[in-house]
Amino acid sequence: MSDADSSGPQDPRPQNPFDQSSHPKTSIMTVFFKAVAILSYVFLNLFLDDFVIVFIVIVLALAFDFWFVKNVSGRLLVGLRWWNRVAEDGSSEWIFEASTTKKPNRFDKMVFWGCLYLSPVVWAILGLLLSGLKPTWLLIVGIAFFLSGLI
Repeated sequence: MSDADSSGPQDPRPQNPFDQSSHPKTSIMTVFFKAVAILSYVFLNLFLDDFVIVFIVIVLALAFDFWFVKNVSGRLLVGLRWWNRVAEDGSSEWIFEASTTKKPNRFDKMVFWGCLYLSPVVWAILGLLLSGLKPTWLLIVGIAFFLSGLI
């Protein structure tokens, strides 16, 4: 009897890389929001002639991504939290903290930090290659940098 026969039935389906995640839906959505903004920048102007609609769609996708990264995926994937506390005198203080109670999953860390650092690089490349150095299209790239926390 060979070793292949004794190992039991083999699953013919390919492995989904997000199965390694502690929070697969959050990991998928982290990639999804960034991909929607980038793919909209690349392809939406091919199908629509109206820059204003393209601009609004991309900025909304970037805003959803910003909110999701700061409020959901940062907390669930790598244990980061932040909030604003207003003192009695009206001054504002931002509080940032990292969870020390549990160690983040390796795959979750790679998805979160990889998306966070790779997306501005992709935006820079797209800004140079696809914008034609037109100020209106570079404005979108600038907003993408701003919402990714680089500026």
